[in-house]
Amino acid sequence: MNLVDIILPFALVPLATILPGALKNRFDDGKLRICTKIGATILGAFCILFAFDMLVKTIVAAIGADSSYYIIPMILLSTVSFLLSWKLVEFGEDVGQNEHEGIRYDADVISNQVKQVFAPMLSEFVSNTASKITQDLSGRIDEVEEQLDYFREQEDMAGTQGAKMYLSHVEITKSYEKRMDDLQTIISECKTHLDRFSDLDEKYQILVARLESLEFERQQLEQERKSLESHRPDKTSPEDSQETVLTTQDGAAYRRIGDMEQEKMAHELRDLGFEVIDSHGKGNADYIIKKNNKTAIGSSKSYMLYDEPKRMQRRINANDVTPEMILAKKLHVPLVIFVRNRKNGRRWANLIPPERLNSWQGESTPVILAKDDPESGKILEEEFLSILASLGALV
Repeated sequence: MNLVDIILPFALVPLATILPGALKNRFDDGKLRICTKIGATILGAFCILFAFDMLVKTIVAAIGADSSYYIIPMILLSTVSFLLSWKLVEFGEDVGQNEHEGIRYDADVISNQVKQVFAPMLSEFVSNTASKITQDLSGRIDEVEEQLDYFREQEDMAGTQGAKMYLSHVEITKSYEKRMDDLQTIISECKTHLDRFSDLDEKYQILVARLESLEFERQQLEQERKSLESHRPDKTSPEDSQETVLTTQDGAAYRRIGDMEQEKMAHELRDLGFEVIDSHGKGNADYIIKKNNKTAIGSSKSYMLYDEPKRMQRRINANDVTPEMILAKKLHVPLVIFVRNRKNGRRWANLIPPERLNSWQGESTPVILAKDDPESGKILEEEFLSILASLGALV
């Protein structure tokens, strides 16, 4: 171990203590200044203790003493190192404070010298500038006053003309307002006539559709009559006499059931917020349904369907809904077929959009309409309500 190993740590002590102490007051953050002081103290104490460690080891080795004598001096020197480092940091703070005050003193001296040199020059410059500005403003004020006088003369001249123009404007405005009132009255009358015409047009289309439907039924009956006449037997066999024949009373009973189911479905549609025109009789569509400027034609069907083979479905052909098909085509609106199974009370709806009316030939009721389990009933009811929702119902 040489002398440099001992001197070098002592040489680092000022850099680790005095320099941070002098520079820490330049920081604005109080926490940062505290951390700088503590860190510089610890670093300086480490450098001093390291140098004492080298020195004590050299002395112990030189006198040939036991290494246990090395521990006691190091404990004492560690305390001395910390105190010495702390004092050196405070010394650095004093140096930094004195330097800061010296710089501030020099700045004050320079500031006073600048004031003594430039204050007269600035005062003269401000005085000359103020004089020039006053002269310019005086000239500008005179020009502005001349312009104001000119404008006042023009205003007086325009006042007379403006009064005449105002009276003319009032007359024109009154005439314009009168014409606008007359035009608004004409528009209101046109809207009233247009609404009446639209209503009459719809009624006309309904009447034409009914006539076409009745004509179609007449042709169907005529064909059936001719077919029966061509196949009429000369003699009635015993087997023919035992066939089931529906009487007029049976037909009336079926019609009453159909009318009751039709009225029941109409009541349910009204509960969902629809405006329903319910019609009975030959050639009439069962329903005209309206909601939120949407219109649809409805047909009511009811059957007894059973959860048994060959009794679970019914086929609904285009001929079965002829009045509704004709009216839906006339009005260019969708057709909705409502079916109720009187056996279990389930209901089903089938919507045919206007673009499919010409090609639609018929459709069979779904199998689940004849089922009795709750799961299929829930699915069927959701489909029924979704079709009504597409027409504007709040479901």
